[in-house]
Amino acid sequence: MGVNCFLIVGAVGLLGYLPYGSGKKVVEDMANQLMDQATNRVQDHVDISLQAREQAITVNNHAV
Repeated sequence: MGVNCFLIVGAVGLLGYLPYGSGKKVVEDMANQLMDQATNRVQDHVDISLQAREQAITVNNHAV
């Protein structure tokens, strides 16, 4: 009985751990994708702001 109980507990533990590990990987991948998207959006916003500033300086220099 002890061996059977050990095998059942081991099998249940293994079957419970496998989806957990897989789910953890999926969550980590999604988190990385979200961070990459946020980084790209911030970078785009900064680039647009800097371009607008450069254009304003150029216009002001031509006006003078």
